[in-house]
Amino acid sequence: MFESPILVSCVRMHVAGTRTFFGNFSLCIQLIEAMEKLNRLNLYVHADATSAPHVSAIVPSNRVIIEPRPVDTVLQMELSISRAIRKLRPSLYHKPTGQLPLIPLRCPAVWGVADLGYRHLPMSFGKRLYKQISYSRSAKGASHITAISNSVRDEIISALHVDEAKVTTIYLGTSKIDADAVPVPNCPPQYMLAFGHQRHKNVETCIDVVAELKNAGISIPLLVVGKASEQASLEARAVARGVANIVQFCGRVSDGELRFLYERAVCLLFLSRHEGFGLPVLEAMALGCPVVASNAFALPEIVGRSAPIFDCNDAKGVSREVTSLFSDAKLRKQRIADGYENTKAFSWDRAAKETILVYEKVLS
Repeated sequence: MFESPILVSCVRMHVAGTRTFFGNFSLCIQLIEAMEKLNRLNLYVHADATSAPHVSAIVPSNRVIIEPRPVDTVLQMELSISRAIRKLRPSLYHKPTGQLPLIPLRCPAVWGVADLGYRHLPMSFGKRLYKQISYSRSAKGASHITAISNSVRDEIISALHVDEAKVTTIYLGTSKIDADAVPVPNCPPQYMLAFGHQRHKNVETCIDVVAELKNAGISIPLLVVGKASEQASLEARAVARGVANIVQFCGRVSDGELRFLYERAVCLLFLSRHEGFGLPVLEAMALGCPVVASNAFALPEIVGRSAPIFDCNDAKGVSREVTSLFSDAKLRKQRIADGYENTKAFSWDRAAKETILVYEKVLS
């Protein structure tokens, strides 16, 4: 067991002014829980008021450093991290996701990278510039870098000019929804599922798939989960394609409602234009929901041979696959079995053990 303390960051993973977490919170909390179960670390967690209840449920309170001040801005986060490091004096600081502070740290740091989305996704000039500077600084300042896929690792090495020996791929584990299924009001008996909380999730092509199916005489509704980005334009697209009556925007749903939707969907359409990993793919497979994915970035790595992949604009090809899933019970059963098998390759226990190996490398 490590005798000296290691500090893992779990701050500013919520939407400012709310208690709604970003997707990277799931990554962080599940990794912390898995490392804690191994009982090989003197592990401390830095939390804020929003994340503290979740962290305290898996880590003893005497090893949780809670920031009492608000942590809604980058500056507030950096000052909070600096205070936590001064208080604990850890042998190593680990930020599983997000950038390292621009304020110099007083100990070695492991930096976890979920993606380099700022290089591919639309954002303001100021935000992109900040990301470019902070990612470059993080890459230089980190003692070691972990990437959640080989796709991300390769991009870190090429775009941030990092020696490949400094970057290790550690795949995430399969997320599990423990909540009981909660029925979703007005849920049709058969439907496809998609996520729309970010523009790059590519609901546009999902709507085109619905239209292609309808033109072929198959009317399968599409349920879009999450507070849809650009919802007005997506609704206009559905109207233009003649499928507005079978495209339903569900907004944010609870874990229980999401489980209900996964377990009953014809398939999950995951046609993203950019993904550093794609946790919902494994989440769906673990609950017996077939997946149809795009070939963008890390998705072929994560899907493997368990599901077909398509160009993110190939609505015709996707619609043919959905038709097969809809009409061929044997194929659907095989896709579900392949999905279950695929999830076994992605374990949080393995991710925790590989993360500890990185700690050992840095501290040796």
